[in-house]
Amino acid sequence: MKLCVTTATTEAPARLDRRFGRSPFLTFVDTDTDETKIEENGLADGASGVGAKVAQLVAERGATVVITGQIGPSAFAVLDAAGIATYTTSATTVAEALALFREGRLDSARAPTGPGHHGGSRRR
Repeated sequence: MKLCVTTATTEAPARLDRRFGRSPFLTFVDTDTDETKIEENGLADGASGVGAKVAQLVAERGATVVITGQIGPSAFAVLDAAGIATYTTSATTVAEALALFREGRLDSARAPTGPGHHGGSRRR
């Protein structure tokens, strides 16, 4: 299974970013091989539609699960249509979020968990 975790930093321990579309990095983890790849989110500073575009990118990368803090309506709709399960967490690191996922202790997002952000301002 391939997971995507929204990530704020690349240095260990990598911090989880609570924002889906505007997270600076996306960490892809193959749970079968434990191969991990951190990819810069080049869409994060876009003017509009960022969440949906990032969701499409995640789908193109073959992820079947997303772990994040919040997900807006447009991103959620794209992920849901692609059959990608979305989980939310308040974990502070990617490693902690992955451990919680493996233990079955993350909340499945069955609907958007936050508002969409229009206008492209990148807040931290």
